[in-house]
Amino acid sequence: MDEDHTTTKTTERPTRKRGKPEKFTHQQVIDALRQCAGVMPPAAEKLGVDRATVWSYCQRHPEIQKALVEIRESMIDVAESHLLIAVKTGKQWAVERGLRTQGRKRGYGDSIEHSGPDGGAIPVNAEVKVHYTDDRIEPGQIVITPDAEGGE
Repeated sequence: MDEDHTTTKTTERPTRKRGKPEKFTHQQVIDALRQCAGVMPPAAEKLGVDRATVWSYCQRHPEIQKALVEIRESMIDVAESHLLIAVKTGKQWAVERGLRTQGRKRGYGDSIEHSGPDGGAIPVNAEVKVHYTDDRIEPGQIVITPDAEGGE
């Protein structure tokens, strides 16, 4: 992708390829995003523009995009810190959440994974029967019945 702007100093407003200067410097957009924890609508409100304008700045300028990722990662770090405090103080919801997410490798979680021998597929032995004489089964309906022997 071609660069959309040129600039000589970071304090100057970048100029778009079309020659029209941008309304905000990179730092102004980054500061608004930082003040709003990376949430675009309130950052846009601080700048006096709509959310799409802030989004457009983020798309056009890798420096702003990188700062947005760092701002959001910082917010996640804060949330994880609060979760850790809640776990340490014995909050049941936090303990459950921590085990469901971070404890998954140790067997905790909401889902159970099933697998066959050596982690492969589960073998299924089935017999397909088409019944025309049974009123409960429509002609051509497939009925799967377990293999009585349980083997292949």
